[in-house]
Amino acid sequence: MTSNTVCLNDQVIPMVKDLCNNKSQCTLHNDWSIYLDVEPCPGTYKYLEVSYICLGGINDLAPGYFTTFVNPRQLNYGLHNHVIGSSMERNTLRCTSRCMATSGCVSVNMKKLSNGTYVCEMNDVVIAERESDFIHQADVEYYELDSY
Repeated sequence: MTSNTVCLNDQVIPMVKDLCNNKSQCTLHNDWSIYLDVEPCPGTYKYLEVSYICLGGINDLAPGYFTTFVNPRQLNYGLHNHVIGSSMERNTLRCTSRCMATSGCVSVNMKKLSNGTYVCEMNDVVIAERESDFIHQADVEYYELDSY
């Protein structure tokens, strides 16, 4: 029974957002009946997988050095011609963490693929430095460091 785990349900996402957005912590229960009236995907093993990023939080990278990724979070736009590295990541937190660990990275373009993973492009500039290179890119989200 655990070999069949393909059961996606977009109705749960708004409920998780209501429970967790703008909160310092939240509790989610792994029981479909809390979120839905009808059992989704009968006969499949069900689990809840959640990835969240606290954009206003502080990450201690090294003694005396703190940074965060902040808005402007721009949907369907990204920086073009400034990618210093790219990788495939399983969520947005991994992408921003990779950028913080990469010398010269100050912003990221992220594109979610149909399999749920992300293309993570690390940039060496922010919008203010190259506004003309901030262009429409379908399904891309842009984040930048709050100070650099």
